[in-house]
Amino acid sequence: MLSKIFRKTKAGNLKKSKVKVCKSLKDFSNEAYFVKKAEAARAVLANSVFPKEFIPAGR
Repeated sequence: MLSKIFRKTKAGNLKKSKVKVCKSLKDFSNEAYFVKKAEAARAVLANSVFPKEFIPAGR
C-alpha cells in the first residue's frame, strides 16, 4: 500500500501523497495506553536482531 503512495519518480524523488493532516484533532501520542504499547514494542524489538539499515538513526 505504501509503495503505491510513495512511488519513486525517475529523478529519485518521492511523489507527494494526497493525505491531509488535520491539526485540530487531539494528539494521542502521550496517552497512557499508547505510551505503554510503545514501551512494550521497544522491549520486544530490543531483543530482536535487525539489519542496521532497518534501525532508525539516533535510537
